[in-house]
Amino acid sequence: MNVPVIPESAPFTAEQRAWLNGYLAGLFAREDFNASAATGDTKQLHPLTILYGTQTGTAESLAKQTAKLAGSKQFVANVVDMASATAEMLAGAKNIFIITSTYGEGDPPDNAKDFWDTLSAENFPKLTGIPFSVFALGDTNYEKFCQFGKDLDLRLEALGAKRIYDRIDADTDYEQSFQTWCSGALGALSGVAIEGGIHQEPESETYSKKNPFPARLKTNRKLSLAGSEKDTRHFEIMLDDSIIYEPGDALGVIPQYNPAHDLGPNPKKIQPRLYSISSSPKAHPNEVHLTVSVVRYVLDGVAREGLCSTFLADRVGDGLLPVYVHKNSTFRLPQDTTKPIIMVGPGTGVAPFRAFLEERRAIGATGKNILFFGEQRSASDFYYQDELEAMGQDNFLTLHTAFSRDQKEKIYVQQRMIENAQQIYGLLEEGAFFYVCGDASRMAKDVDAALHKVIEGSAGISTEAAAEYVKKLRSAKRYVRDVY
Repeated sequence: MNVPVIPESAPFTAEQRAWLNGYLAGLFAREDFNASAATGDTKQLHPLTILYGTQTGTAESLAKQTAKLAGSKQFVANVVDMASATAEMLAGAKNIFIITSTYGEGDPPDNAKDFWDTLSAENFPKLTGIPFSVFALGDTNYEKFCQFGKDLDLRLEALGAKRIYDRIDADTDYEQSFQTWCSGALGALSGVAIEGGIHQEPESETYSKKNPFPARLKTNRKLSLAGSEKDTRHFEIMLDDSIIYEPGDALGVIPQYNPAHDLGPNPKKIQPRLYSISSSPKAHPNEVHLTVSVVRYVLDGVAREGLCSTFLADRVGDGLLPVYVHKNSTFRLPQDTTKPIIMVGPGTGVAPFRAFLEERRAIGATGKNILFFGEQRSASDFYYQDELEAMGQDNFLTLHTAFSRDQKEKIYVQQRMIENAQQIYGLLEEGAFFYVCGDASRMAKDVDAALHKVIEGSAGISTEAAAEYVKKLRSAKRYVRDVY
């Protein structure tokens, strides 16, 4: 029997090519394999490059689902993180699918910044005639909804690629749109209409957005104390052995409307809210913890509230709490436990770093742990103070704090970074991973600017060289952010 192999010229790494060749060997060994394929007719197998741009892991998950369905339609799919995509890879691709989110006000997600810079260059090679299609993820609450997906779609067209299925722009409730796009794009690519939908992989073992786990709330405790302008709380939620998560993942919470509000006969469909998990399963078996700022405010004389945060704080009680795990494979601790980690998490952005620290302590990681935490007042807004200070006393953690209202001049975490520039740069030179979690609109941008200044000043290099240093950190996935 002649078994086809993936040629060395195909746009795959050596490891990917070896895996695919093994897959083909096993496929052709099946007794029930189509006889026409066993003749060695390799024309039935077509390469497909699927690139994803992601901030929280959703686009990566959808890319893998697309690859699975493509495999059943006689395509050999190669799923590629945009952080590792190259001009040569795209120019050599036979077919291209792109699945991407948009970050903030129309920007690329972190793993796609360098890719977009490369793709936008005037000297980028032409992609004449290469079939492509784009699935864009976004949030209609933002003015530039799905803007990065739109930009990619137009840029590929400008480079001469052939759009074989129109781009679909999906809101936060993306499942049906994704089914439509995936089936339609693969159908257009293969020339064969694909009937039916696509099977959605659960985001945790059994439970998902469509089939949430009926959890119970164990603890609802205030973290902010008297004198605080905020209502920040620590929630502990009981799980069972079937729910598996890792530090860096988020928990999807599906709230219920406040019955005191008159929303009419057909309520504004409820979307889940994703919260960064603030616990390690090794430290708290069968539990998941959240750190949540409860949203309450007055607008035009009318009291308003955040649907999900007040659901957790006020309305769950002893009732059921529908939850599911949302994997975020882009926001993970380094596998090498000797590597230092530098974490910047003001406010509730401290949540995943509490999980990181609990995990590192549980596994006996020896790498240094540095945390920059900030809030308004130390007396009322120092979340997890006892835990963090105890870690500091044990020399497990180096803690830098910035409380903006404790002095006349406001001080923020980015200023503490500048003050400790030599420490940060020294650890980066040792291979440290740099993490940021929290507000995207201001904090994340200010921290990014501070990081550039830290490197420029400590290394004694130009602004351009510092930018290149940061670019390499991103490419190596040593500078990652969970911002919202």
